[in-house]
Amino acid sequence: MTAILPEPPALSDTLRVGMYAVLRHIAKQEGLTQILENVHGVEDASRIFDIMLYLITAQSAAFVHYEPFMRSHLMESCEIISDVTISKLLKEVVSEDNRHEMLRQWNKAHSSNAEMIYIGYDSTNFPCEGEISLAEFGAAKEDESRPQVNLAITVSQKDTTPLDYEVYPGSIVDMSECAYMLQRMHDYGYRNVGFMFDRGYYTEPNFKYLDGKRFDFIMMAQEDTVFIRDLISEHAEKLKNDTSLFIVNHDISGITVRRTLYGKERFFHLYYDDVKASISRRQLQSRIGALKVSLDKLVNTRLRKNASLSDYDAWFELEISEITEPKKSKKQTSKSTGNDCSDDKKIRVLTGYALKQEVIKKQLDSYGFFCIVASKEKDCCAVLENYRGRDNIEKFFRSIKWGMDFKTPAVHSDEAAEGKIHLMFLAGILRNRLLQISRRIKVETKNRRSFTVPGIIDQLEMIECTRTPQNTYSRRYALTARQKTILNALGMSEQSIDNEITSFNQKMAGNND
Repeated sequence: MTAILPEPPALSDTLRVGMYAVLRHIAKQEGLTQILENVHGVEDASRIFDIMLYLITAQSAAFVHYEPFMRSHLMESCEIISDVTISKLLKEVVSEDNRHEMLRQWNKAHSSNAEMIYIGYDSTNFPCEGEISLAEFGAAKEDESRPQVNLAITVSQKDTTPLDYEVYPGSIVDMSECAYMLQRMHDYGYRNVGFMFDRGYYTEPNFKYLDGKRFDFIMMAQEDTVFIRDLISEHAEKLKNDTSLFIVNHDISGITVRRTLYGKERFFHLYYDDVKASISRRQLQSRIGALKVSLDKLVNTRLRKNASLSDYDAWFELEISEITEPKKSKKQTSKSTGNDCSDDKKIRVLTGYALKQEVIKKQLDSYGFFCIVASKEKDCCAVLENYRGRDNIEKFFRSIKWGMDFKTPAVHSDEAAEGKIHLMFLAGILRNRLLQISRRIKVETKNRRSFTVPGIIDQLEMIECTRTPQNTYSRRYALTARQKTILNALGMSEQSIDNEITSFNQKMAGNND
């Protein structure tokens, strides 16, 4: 006779606690917990935190997996909600007014710092489906076949903290939205700040807008403009040979030059990286060598009608001849003549080639140089350090696109799309802290493999608590050395984990009462 088994409880007998405890600790330290409660109230703030826990830990933005995930994890709300409830929360709780208030309070906590900070700005886009009015065709970076929405982000260069974001239609060009966001940062109360841009913003209208607003800025210049090429050419030999210009901390040479551009004096910081130059030269020489091997095989052979020679044209003078080749038609018998009919066809043949020596030399000589333009006078070493921190924005985009698998909103309404992006931004704040902890641990332990963000998540996910006969949870096993290293880097301990388990038991007991 088969024994009748009891119905399974709502929560698993074993719950994972590590990531919950760490993210809760980070959210409190960042002031995010309090802001969420101020804006949404304790109940909805708890639900939002649980969703952020899921996004970061499951490394997935597909809410269809939310229920089975939460069944095996400690949670803030002590309530497993369905993906339908999450959809309703995105539309109603994470409303436009609440999103703006959330961002206002978040930036109020950061804008009061009197110290000069630089804010990096950039944007990306997401292909969309469904009835999303913001989705329009534009300059897609990945999928050009679908309409898209754009997402702009501002990040503090000092501590990599994401500060603000804006969702806007896919057809709007970057700078028109950038102007709006820069003004909004001013409205938040940021005063002693500068803005940082990549070379995509290096245009006359953008310079004049920034001048008009008197915004301090640092911007990567486009090296292919005549102005910058001439500037680099003027100082190339000095940058290559004057050892007094060498910046030890960055292993490159740098010099600052004052020039007038678009009606105003700017400070152009020119740099030369001999290692990068050497690598680029080797790559070009290898590329030209490979193209030469291919051309040798094509010489004196018939070229296909639509054959593209653009790769070769850049570096070689091609000698192409047209040759008339008899072309026989199908045999047609003629009772009157008894002869075959035929016609002629012109074909292209590569008869020879020669290297464009001057073009190649010019390209080789240009390698290793780059230029950063600033609105105010600054040391070229400090400017480089500031700008090199700009990749924090790219890391943030990679974090939400790949770290949380948010490559498309995967929703079908404006409200849901904006609500979901808002939660991804908040989750990105917490995941960004994990990234900074990861960097620090890698340096301290000299172990780059085990302490990546996914590696940290895996280690914390192995910290578990088990249901006791008293229907509470407790931890049965000691922490590993790696788990202790992660917690120590955050200022946490084994006791921190046990405290979270105790707090969870108390909340569950209160709910049962």
